[in-house]
Amino acid sequence: MKIRVAAVGKVKNVAMASLVDDYAGRIVHYIPFELVVVKNDKALKLDARDFLIVCDEHGDETASSVLAEFIAQHQRAGTSMLVFFIGDATGVSKELKARARTTLSLSRMTFPHELARVVLLEQIYRACTILRGEKYHYG
Repeated sequence: MKIRVAAVGKVKNVAMASLVDDYAGRIVHYIPFELVVVKNDKALKLDARDFLIVCDEHGDETASSVLAEFIAQHQRAGTSMLVFFIGDATGVSKELKARARTTLSLSRMTFPHELARVVLLEQIYRACTILRGEKYHYG
C-alpha cells in the first residue's frame, strides 16, 4: 500500500516547509509515500481504486492510535493507495467531498492549510511508529 498526501499550493512559510520535508522524509522509511502539490482540487488525479480521505473541519475526529489502526486495516485489506487531501484556505469543493470515502478533522480548531499539512504528516508518521511499536508515541 502507498500513502499519498495531496495538498493545494506550495508551503510558503519556511519553517513549516522544513517540517513538511522532515516528516515526509521520515514517513518513507516506513511506507511508500508521496506528497503531491496540486493547483486546486479539480487537478487531483485519482484512480478508481484509490481510497480518498478529505481533511475537513467538519470531518470525523480520531485519535492517533485509531488512525494507525485505520492504516493497518487498509494494508491488510490490500488497499493500493490511501489519498489524504488538504484544500487551500477556501476549503474543498462539494464535488470532491462527495467523492471521498471519508472525511477527517485534524482538530475541532481550524488551522491554516499550511499548518494542517504539517499536522497531518506528523500524524501519519506517528501512526507508522505506533504500528512498529516504537517509542515516539509512547516515549
